[in-house]
Amino acid sequence: MARGNKRKNGTLAFIFLLPLLLMVLYLVLNTNKGLSLENVNKITVISPNASTTVIDTAADIEFYLDIMNGAQHTDSSIREVDGESPMIITCHHDGKSDEYKLYPTLNATGCILVDPQKELYVLDSGDAKQLLLRNELAYLYSNYFLPTMKVISGDSETVVLPVDSVWNYYKSDDVLYEYSPEYYGSGNETYVILKGFDNQITFTPGNEILPYTVTEVSYITASGTEYNIDSISQLDLSVDTVIAVDMKVEWSNKNSARAFGSAEYKFNLLYDLPATLGADIKDNYTAGQIIKVFAQNLNAGEETGVTTLLDMNGIGFDKIDEDTSVAFLPIGLNRLTAEEEKTYSITINSAADSISKDIKVKAPDGGIWTPINATTEEYTACLSPEKIAEFRQAMAAATAKRPEIEEPYFKYSETSPMLKHPVSGNHKFGFGKKVNLGVPGSEGGVGAHTCEGFVYELEEGTKVRAAQKGEIVYCGSLATTGNTVVIYHGYGIYSYYFHLEEYDDIRVGTIVNDGRVIGTAGKTGFTAGKTVLNFAVSIDGVFVDPQYFFE
Repeated sequence: MARGNKRKNGTLAFIFLLPLLLMVLYLVLNTNKGLSLENVNKITVISPNASTTVIDTAADIEFYLDIMNGAQHTDSSIREVDGESPMIITCHHDGKSDEYKLYPTLNATGCILVDPQKELYVLDSGDAKQLLLRNELAYLYSNYFLPTMKVISGDSETVVLPVDSVWNYYKSDDVLYEYSPEYYGSGNETYVILKGFDNQITFTPGNEILPYTVTEVSYITASGTEYNIDSISQLDLSVDTVIAVDMKVEWSNKNSARAFGSAEYKFNLLYDLPATLGADIKDNYTAGQIIKVFAQNLNAGEETGVTTLLDMNGIGFDKIDEDTSVAFLPIGLNRLTAEEEKTYSITINSAADSISKDIKVKAPDGGIWTPINATTEEYTACLSPEKIAEFRQAMAAATAKRPEIEEPYFKYSETSPMLKHPVSGNHKFGFGKKVNLGVPGSEGGVGAHTCEGFVYELEEGTKVRAAQKGEIVYCGSLATTGNTVVIYHGYGIYSYYFHLEEYDDIRVGTIVNDGRVIGTAGKTGFTAGKTVLNFAVSIDGVFVDPQYFFE
């Protein structure tokens, strides 16, 4: 009887101990101590810089497993790692993946491993030294690489590449390694600093980590003027000036420095007077008018912008003399409804200047509606939504980007008209004219349409001339507008010639002088059976009233 009780007590004890035994077994099988070549077939390492390395050779897998299995368990972290980004080491085995976090440091006694159960381990110092030599850990030495030089002007900073360098640094084995940047500069690069801004040349990491000295430096203009200065912050010039910079920098190996060497930098520094803006913006406008904006000291490629809900496609400047550039801002029709007057905000800015104003805009007075009837055949062939969309897409593509030209095709002047009339005589319909197109048997027909240019009724054979010198950017036939020509003149100005009967030996890319015959007026596209020229003007694709370019 007593023996039976002992057997029963032993069984109960085993039952009570079973969970504990299973937990111990789980920990043995699911911590770094249970890792081996038999159950790990691949290791993935993701560094904090997001580079990923797949470890799949037996020797490399064994290297990692030995290091992890040799780590010593600890109850508390030997250093603070909350601000650090760990390496993620994932061991793949038996269809499962276990993720470990490694917090390495160049101090070989402080590398911390966290297993999937968040238990802490410290890597053996000898193992850590070997690990720190691997490419996966190269990011740790980034502060030991050749520092990065930057030219800073205000909030803008640009990296400057050396043209030559000699650089050495120590890894954890105390062996001296050589380092070369991935790229070198040509010595002809140009970097911009703006007058009145905080301008400086810096190195990252800075002097507090890797002390350096400038051994040779020169600042010389193309005319031979040399500036004897210690820093570019000392430059204070009255005109835009290009300065050739030649600078040699040394990082000493004194005081047991872990990284040292020298580098040479050659580049051009554009000391730039920041662009200032001017615009005589009125309080009230009618759609189709333009706003002229002037900029002083604006360089090619210098960023400018416009912010508004008005119908504009950005802002682009062209030079009118050495110091002055002009841009035209169109006030288009697309955002306006009926005759309502509405207030819009407009902000024009360069890197150092800005203009803001609220303006009131109303639709043009198109007078009474003029009914024009189209047959069902004409509607289907020329005026259906699909045909009109095809026209819009073709025109948008033709004006999507200004042609790359060194200067506009004509010289802007405040005192002379920018465009000439393409034909003689008065137009029948002007910009903003209201036309109601009707189709028999269709309720409402095509509906209301507002003219985006001038419509001339002409004799057959009337010659049509280019309104100004420019480049043909579109020459083709469209269902709605028939034979169509678009010319770019510079300053963002495009002129359009619709319904031509024939072309006069022109094609895309042809340069035409002002007054050059480009074709004859005709009846192609929808013209209600009349010989016409529909002439339009846009600023970067936004149609405006041609009248403002004739005055």
